Amino acid sequence: MSGDLIALLLEINLALAAVILLVLALRLPVRRLAGPRHAYALWAVVPLAVLAVLMPARVVTETRIVPSIGAAQVQPATPAQSVSAPVANSKGRISRDAAWKALTLLWLGGVVLGLVIQGGRQARFLNSLGDLRREGARTFRAARPGVGPAVVGVLRPRIVLPADFDRQFTPDEQRVVLAHEQAHLAGGDAQINALVTALQCLFWFNPLVHLAANCLRVDQEIACDAAVLAQYPGERRRYGEVMLKTQLAPNAPPLGCHWPAGAARQLKERFGMLKVRPHGPARRLAGAIAIGLVAAGGAIGAWAAQPPRTVEYRTTGDALLARALFKAIRAKDPAETDRLIQAGANVNQRLPGEGTPLIEAARHGRLNLVQLLLAAGADPNLSLSRDGSPLIAAADHGHLEVVQALVEAGADVNGFVLYDETPLIGAARGGHLAIAAYLIDQGAEVNLTVPSGNGPGKVRSPLSIATEWRRTEMAAYLRSRGATG
Repeated sequence: MSGDLIALLLEINLALAAVILLVLALRLPVRRLAGPRHAYALWAVVPLAVLAVLMPARVVTETRIVPSIGAAQVQPATPAQSVSAPVANSKGRISRDAAWKALTLLWLGGVVLGLVIQGGRQARFLNSLGDLRREGARTFRAARPGVGPAVVGVLRPRIVLPADFDRQFTPDEQRVVLAHEQAHLAGGDAQINALVTALQCLFWFNPLVHLAANCLRVDQEIACDAAVLAQYPGERRRYGEVMLKTQLAPNAPPLGCHWPAGAARQLKERFGMLKVRPHGPARRLAGAIAIGLVAAGGAIGAWAAQPPRTVEYRTTGDALLARALFKAIRAKDPAETDRLIQAGANVNQRLPGEGTPLIEAARHGRLNLVQLLLAAGADPNLSLSRDGSPLIAAADHGHLEVVQALVEAGADVNGFVLYDETPLIGAARGGHLAIAAYLIDQGAEVNLTVPSGNGPGKVRSPLSIATEWRRTEMAAYLRSRGATG
């Protein structure tokens, strides 16, 4: 159990590392070519890659041939095999299990420590706000100055303004500040940051995850800047002044949105983006398509990189030969069919859903294969419910020469198989007049009524089937041969 968990974590970790490196390489070119919001959207590749790894891996079937009954030979165990090897294997297993458990405990300890650290950061930030006073549906005023504006919370995130918000910002500046925070709410950024925090705790040992978290927050803020400037295109200068006046928190909340003091070096990057004019619809559309392709490619690549799940298919050599025989018959390959028969393939093997080799050959009208199987001892009357018999299959599919060969080999012209009825009913269903005439001449009973298998008391006859399937000529012919119902 511990080994499986660590293996899964390593698989996810490798996928994360690969897609994070991909996003880090693409985020700045995408920002220049398609805009900040597209660069921010590029981070969606990361959770998609995690979900892809959690999906069931592709299945690879390995066929293992086991000895047929009676063919297995019992090998006497040597002392080294019966005592020494199990003891050594047991010791090795215990050592591996202990190592996996130690790694699992180490990982869990790191997760708990990460949660404690992030919880402490959130608590310190909330304590710095003091008592909150509601000012709107999702807007609150902190009791202390210099602690906002910020979006706080996950399930019901809200905007928190500093106590000196009215003194710090003019009415026009307040408008763009609130627009920025509302862009965070509209984009679900608080929930995204909570997911990022969870990934940081789960993969605390991967420095790329922490680097990605910092870069994502930068892209997040720049995307909100772009959203505000799209709403207020004439406010670029004022917006830049607001950015300089905004207080930077010493501890940004992990469950929320805030520009921390440690990110002051990225302010230059934000100011640089204020000079960039919005991209046209064509570039935005091209960027969206490119991001979709990258996301799909990243997810598919992460899924395909998983080790395949191997399923062992155990079969006897006899069953394997029989399946190969069916395959050769379907491929209409007489040489391979003969080779498999000579190798010992069972010509009377029954496979539900396929029938017998002779049924398969008769169904496809391969007279040469039918003759080959009959010569090798195939039973012309061997049947299987819902697969019929060789004669029923040949009559149903209109293969007159095969029908004749089977009857000459002893096939019962009145042989009944539940759900498949009789050869004459099969010929009537397909409207094959020549086959019906031959079967009747060979003794098929034109008024033979058999259970249909579709319900108690329901029966079928050649004439009822011809009438049901609207085989007018067949119905007339059957009546001319004495059919009455």
